[in-house]
Amino acid sequence: MNILTDGLFIPNSIIYPEGTVTVEQGGEDIRGEGNLGWRYAKDVIADPIQNYLNTTYVNGQPLKDRINYIVLCKGIPLKVRSFPFEWMTSNRRQVSVSALLCLINQPDPNKNFLQLYSTSMTSQLNPYFGADINNTMNYRFKSNHFVNGGGWYTQYLVSRLDGQFYSDVFGLIDRSADPDYSGEKTCIIDDDSDPNYHHFDVVHQKLDALSFSLNPEVFVISQDWITEDPNNVIGYVSHGVHAGMPWYYILSILQFNYANGANFLSWESFNCWSFGVEESGHGHLSHFIYKGGSGGSGTVYEPYTTGVTQEYNTSPAYAMGYSIVDAHFQGIFLNAWQNCVVGDPLTTIAWGKQTLTENKTLSGTNLVTGEVTIPTGKTMTIQNNSTIKFRHLGFITGSGVLNIGSNVTINTNSWSRSVLLCNSANNPRLVWAAHPSFS
Repeated sequence: MNILTDGLFIPNSIIYPEGTVTVEQGGEDIRGEGNLGWRYAKDVIADPIQNYLNTTYVNGQPLKDRINYIVLCKGIPLKVRSFPFEWMTSNRRQVSVSALLCLINQPDPNKNFLQLYSTSMTSQLNPYFGADINNTMNYRFKSNHFVNGGGWYTQYLVSRLDGQFYSDVFGLIDRSADPDYSGEKTCIIDDDSDPNYHHFDVVHQKLDALSFSLNPEVFVISQDWITEDPNNVIGYVSHGVHAGMPWYYILSILQFNYANGANFLSWESFNCWSFGVEESGHGHLSHFIYKGGSGGSGTVYEPYTTGVTQEYNTSPAYAMGYSIVDAHFQGIFLNAWQNCVVGDPLTTIAWGKQTLTENKTLSGTNLVTGEVTIPTGKTMTIQNNSTIKFRHLGFITGSGVLNIGSNVTINTNSWSRSVLLCNSANNPRLVWAAHPSFS
């Protein structure tokens, strides 16, 4: 069946002189001999998107120079399967569509991703990987900036809004638009003694420094699965089936309630093999979305350990205030590989370093991890009975207006950064937080 999406026609087959490409697995899987599937991805998906970005102007500037993100919706093919099929290969043949789209519109017009077909998986690395290992919040993604030693730019970050059912996608969108900023929900860090490729301890250490609730509270490696928590869960990291859990563990073994913005990452192959059409014998990101998650990343085939999203970069970056998409790409080591990111590039769970571009109103509990600047002409309003938690380099400043309601609690763990300096109406205003030694 041919698929017509808004602006893209996805034919179920194309005949090239060298052979026929078909789209199988409910429209998810592009299949062809050699590089024919890659050519289909370029001809049918990449080139139309690139042409639109290059020929559509906003305020005199082409979209290609204005955007940093591309979001694919359910219905756009997920992956390319190159025949003869090898489920485990260290060269670029089996690939995710979104990974290829990250490389369109290279500044060098002689470069296109077809040139990477069959090259070694480690020959071209993602220059955004580990961009901010010190969590400074100075490395939000922008196009035409991050380039590797081979001259390849990670030009756009490409994510999907996908799930088993369209109702799952609608729920994902709703949750992504209203994430939990409290910093009080639980991050599950379920390490196991059998797999030896992980840095879960680093994740635990960094999230603990941000005062996130953690399960376990003290880092431990154990063969006992973590399946329950009295608190809502904002992040989940585990080895999945490699810790002995059955493939359906997300659906029926884990008994968590997920907060809006909940993030998933597992050390499993094939955990983005399909979004509801087929099972791969592993936990699936689609299962997490179905159960109330808001995003994450995985791989569409066997990525090797080098190709798995590295949790020691991704989880702290998301907790610090990077978007869920920025955070996952900071954990992806390889370009044009098998990685797939699901999430809204606007979704964050903390107020990281930023300058307001519009008026903001904060209510409830809000975690502030970086310096938030209110520029002239902009207003931040903190509603009555709200709590502002400063952690890491959290601070509010600027020449704009800060309106604070009644009964607002300012909580900090750094006395040296416990002043808010802004204006109230036309008057300068200083707000002091309680000293951290106060109970």
